[in-house]
Amino acid sequence: MSLKEVFKKHYKTILISGLVGGFIYALGMAGFEFLSYDDIDVTYIIYNFICFGIFSSFMSYFNLKHKSKV
Repeated sequence: MSLKEVFKKHYKTILISGLVGGFIYALGMAGFEFLSYDDIDVTYIIYNFICFGIFSSFMSYFNLKHKSKV
């Protein structure tokens, strides 16, 4: 199965896993930041959300690609 076929078949799963993963990670990091500094930097939270969301999406994509080969 080609990469385009994997993405077309599972695009909702890939996007949702990226959003959920990024959101949970950003909330966790915001909680740690709040506990240690009593001040929350919104740009840091957005950066965490985007970076970990992209990482989570890639991991989900490659996991589904590997599953479809087997």
